[in-house]
Amino acid sequence: MKWFLCFTDDKVADETSTFTWEEIRKGSNNLSTQIGCGGFSTVYLARLPVFGLTALKIQPTRFHHQELKIWSRLTTVHPNIVKFIGECSNYTHGSEDEHALLFEYASNGTLYEKLQHLTWKTRTKIAFQLASALEYLHSIQIIHGDIKASNILLDQHLNCKLCDFGSATALPAAATKKVTMMMMGSHGYVDPDYLKKGLVSKKSDIYSYGVVLLQLITGREAVCLKRGEKLSHFMAPVLNGVMGLEEALVSAKKKRGIEVCKLRTMAASLQAAATFMQPTKVGHSNRLHLKSSQSLSKAFGVEPAGARVTCSIQSDLKDFAQKCTDAAKIAGFALATSALVVSGASAEGSPKRLTFDEIQSKTYLEVKGTGTANQCPTIEGGVNGFAVKPGKYNAKKFCLEPTSFTVKAEGVSKNSAPDFQKTKLMTRLTYTLDEIEGPLEVSPDGTIKFEEKDGIDYAAVTVQLPGGERVPFLFTVKQLVASGPPESFGGEFLVPSYRGSSFLDPKGRGGSTGYDNAVALPAGGRGDEEELAKENVKNAASSTGKITLSVTSTKPETGEVIGVFESIQPSDTDLGAKAPKDVKIQGVWYAQLE
Repeated sequence: MKWFLCFTDDKVADETSTFTWEEIRKGSNNLSTQIGCGGFSTVYLARLPVFGLTALKIQPTRFHHQELKIWSRLTTVHPNIVKFIGECSNYTHGSEDEHALLFEYASNGTLYEKLQHLTWKTRTKIAFQLASALEYLHSIQIIHGDIKASNILLDQHLNCKLCDFGSATALPAAATKKVTMMMMGSHGYVDPDYLKKGLVSKKSDIYSYGVVLLQLITGREAVCLKRGEKLSHFMAPVLNGVMGLEEALVSAKKKRGIEVCKLRTMAASLQAAATFMQPTKVGHSNRLHLKSSQSLSKAFGVEPAGARVTCSIQSDLKDFAQKCTDAAKIAGFALATSALVVSGASAEGSPKRLTFDEIQSKTYLEVKGTGTANQCPTIEGGVNGFAVKPGKYNAKKFCLEPTSFTVKAEGVSKNSAPDFQKTKLMTRLTYTLDEIEGPLEVSPDGTIKFEEKDGIDYAAVTVQLPGGERVPFLFTVKQLVASGPPESFGGEFLVPSYRGSSFLDPKGRGGSTGYDNAVALPAGGRGDEEELAKENVKNAASSTGKITLSVTSTKPETGEVIGVFESIQPSDTDLGAKAPKDVKIQGVWYAQLE
């Protein structure tokens, strides 16, 4: 006799129903329809009396007992975790003892299979539901250990059903546990801290949730099989600077017809939210966690039971962006995105982003060595978008903080077309342009015009390409004139020569000092005269760059505004001796309007 434990209510039932293995074998048509498989398990479709269609999971005994312990901890059926119907033990198949578990059947397959065919409203719902499922698991000290798109089932209404607890572990009272079991997680989803330290914590699930979130936003796989590149690595510059979103989502844009500016607004809101909460080292008192379902429901406009999503985003993704921003502060979007952004950083993570008043209250010793001096301020309690009345203002305390540098160059492989390559920063960790100011006018139609007049508006930077070439340039916005709508205003600016007199004159507005041509020229008649002349007769001519800025949040009562930017400017030419390269700079900005 094979015993089949049947759980029929939201609470684990005290009474159980029994089925023989013969009945289960008959219901599965002798295991004829395989609907899934994993590293150590196979799933078949079965039709059983009372329950109808079910999913029958067969796995080796050594994994069965571990998973059954986890299910015994789940004393309440969560709507976004696949329902465990029961087990059929002592089933022997082949040369190894195996056990069978039965679960509810999800008719729409997995998120991995449906990722390219979901509306934004459904993506939002799935993001919330998965966060809600993780919040429940973490509240009872269970770590799933293998959050990924193929472990997220979708029912007939496209509701999320988290499945496969074969890698799950139950934590003790402490927040971390030294892992001695086999490797947890899947390639592309695994938390880098886990790989480094072998410590599993709730943060491991949250990181994996962040990768799924990026998949929901971009429609991309966690790992590109052609390039072998992880989505978290591919999107890191976007999460840092956001303004490269068009390139990252070009395929998604073509397939779904979503306006890039709206996608940018959504991602910018997620990035802005990421600054409010930073991941800490494992074991720190302020551990990563997801807040209560009640808070999640309120933030997303979802009924407490999680049965209905009222967040309507089909007509305007800005509303969605605001809801995501609010939810991120309390729910896990910020935790996930910030965990991805700072992967590979120090154990303590990046410094917490401070408001302008908080920065002003700090002493030198409190700021020294924290990285805060290289960050633009943020705002708290602001509203999404640009909430400033038409009129003339003075923009002051304007700050631009770069978070990503890429250089247009040929790839390391032969015959590769020039493209923007990732770089390694060879100078200081980052640079900010500070104390920039100038007139800013808001027209009745809401468009913005800004002119840069003063400030610390340049910073010398050197980056290194993958092939080893170092590229110096002057990060600047000198004499910028930017205009356009708040979500995308921009213009051209002056780029002085890095080593020329226009750079030695900080404002770049003085005449030549004569220093640039103070060199001894060789006698004529040499074969290399042209090359020598190029090296010695310097040209300090300035060039131009272009920048686009986007407003993400405003605090009307203080006049503070924050946003993101992307600029493209030429690198230094060594006073005309070298051909310039295009440098793309992405980052965040802050300003005060008077």
